Amino acid sequence: MASDEVCGKLSTEFFEGADGVRCQSVEPNSRCAFQRRREGSAHDGDCYSLKVHWGLEDGKIGLIEEFKASQDQLAIHASREAVQSWCPPPGTLFKLNFDAAVFMDTESSGFGVVIRNNMGEVMAALSTKGPPVANSKEAEILACRKALEFAVEAGFQDVVVEGDNGTVMNGLTTVKPVNSWLGNIYEDARCLAMRFWSVSASCIRRSANGVAHSLARFARQLSEDYVWLEEQPTPAIEALYADSFATA
Repeated sequence: MASDEVCGKLSTEFFEGADGVRCQSVEPNSRCAFQRRREGSAHDGDCYSLKVHWGLEDGKIGLIEEFKASQDQLAIHASREAVQSWCPPPGTLFKLNFDAAVFMDTESSGFGVVIRNNMGEVMAALSTKGPPVANSKEAEILACRKALEFAVEAGFQDVVVEGDNGTVMNGLTTVKPVNSWLGNIYEDARCLAMRFWSVSASCIRRSANGVAHSLARFARQLSEDYVWLEEQPTPAIEALYADSFATA
């Protein structure tokens, strides 16, 4: 009886052995390392060694199950890395999160805004219906402008702005003109941002923007602005609880 060590993705086929026993033939690929993705970059993962036994007593070894288990472990690891939690702002700053939702059936959009302090307490929140939009990018930059306008009018001076659309956040922070049909909206947002004493902006994952997302979805049923001041917005209670649990 012989045994071999193989590493990499496997292809198998069944054949009848000389004694009528169903056996497995295994062929390793040329590569000897799994690849896994972390934060948008590829990294070499662990090299899994799978032992193949030949012989009557080992004909039913769970080779495929072992390979699938190794793939599942990699998938679980990658999914955990993709989850990002909301974090409170440092010191005396306030964190401004916004999001947009597009309602194709009613030809409208919705904007959600929440401002929290370094304790995670809601200082102000907004849910409002928006106009018809051509796509999600238009909805997101309109939501960004609305969020900045809301924060200025509410009297906040030092804010950290967070959204989950990379294109919008890059357009907000760059000093170059945005050469698109949305350029005027970006300019409006930049002008509003200049009215704060201090402001910074960053792009986050959707998983860290749950409260604003809930408020944007809630706007579907509204006909006018809905504002909460120093109280938890009911439509986003579950998302607020998730954020507080993650940062506890």
